[in-house]
Amino acid sequence: MKKDELNKLLMQYQVFSMEADGISVKTLESRMYSLDIFLSHSPDLKKLSPEKAKSFKVFLKDTKNKGRMFSMKRQRRILANVRNFLLWLSLQTGYRRAIPRDLISYFSLSNRDNKLANIRARRDFPSLDHVIRLVNAVSSETVISRMYQALIAVLTLYGIRNSAIRTVTLGNVDPYTLEIHQSPLTGVQTKFTEDIHTFIMPFDSSLVDIVKNWLKECNEMGFGRLDPLFPKLSIKRDKAGVIQKPTELTKEFIRSKHTLNQILKQCANEAELPYYSAHQFRHLCVFCALRAARNAQELKAICTQFGHKTINLVMSTYGNMSYSQQREIIAGMKFEHPENNFGIN
Repeated sequence: MKKDELNKLLMQYQVFSMEADGISVKTLESRMYSLDIFLSHSPDLKKLSPEKAKSFKVFLKDTKNKGRMFSMKRQRRILANVRNFLLWLSLQTGYRRAIPRDLISYFSLSNRDNKLANIRARRDFPSLDHVIRLVNAVSSETVISRMYQALIAVLTLYGIRNSAIRTVTLGNVDPYTLEIHQSPLTGVQTKFTEDIHTFIMPFDSSLVDIVKNWLKECNEMGFGRLDPLFPKLSIKRDKAGVIQKPTELTKEFIRSKHTLNQILKQCANEAELPYYSAHQFRHLCVFCALRAARNAQELKAICTQFGHKTINLVMSTYGNMSYSQQREIIAGMKFEHPENNFGIN
């Protein structure tokens, strides 16, 4: 297959994906990455066959990416992207006979491999006690350290995603109810562009006070409704070009998700405590919320709080416990004289 013809096809598919499928740039990048892998194995799209499909699946299992083998989930995603492309290609002039529909079905995992891909790795996350110790270990003498305390408190009490918390403005926060309106219309980057109303979950009163004090301090510093809740630090260099320790805040938004995690890592290292990423604090927030829920109505409120449509999705994604919490529960159980309500004798 000629290179010019292939490039033309890929360009047409990209336009179709963006304009007809309406996918995001990030999803398109995932699709094109998968096609790069596929085309490196099978460059001639008019000579595909079931044998080629089976050979490609073996190729995926044996190929390393950055020194590591593709996980089963990644293999499934790559195959799904290839199927989407081939389905589109089978409707294009010159490819309808070359790519029959039953051929496309060969680009799928076996039932066994699908089950392996569905296994979720259990993610560890901090305990509420860990958060309290971490916040108390952070000095409150400077505006930057107080911002760090507020960041940890907001991550714990709201469970907001990394991308959203970096784009929330002071205007998105109600200073009286402490509700955070994650509105994509005001620039908040939420998953699937969902409009989410998030209310504070007062797991600890001292953390709530930190949030209130930070909002008050932002107002006193002259920050307005369009300014970020957690702004970027002012980075300066000395005459020798060496970066000085930040002492001021800008009114710019933090752009990289790694910046928030670096802040959390810095705080954890200085406190000599284990490091947890911003998303792991979200797991803690969901865990504490689910543990406090008493009825279906409260479970539904939790779904809405975290931007999910069903409780099944919340439970399957976040409804697990950390290994330390599992250990604590098992250690506290009474095995000598158990009293249960299951009728087991």
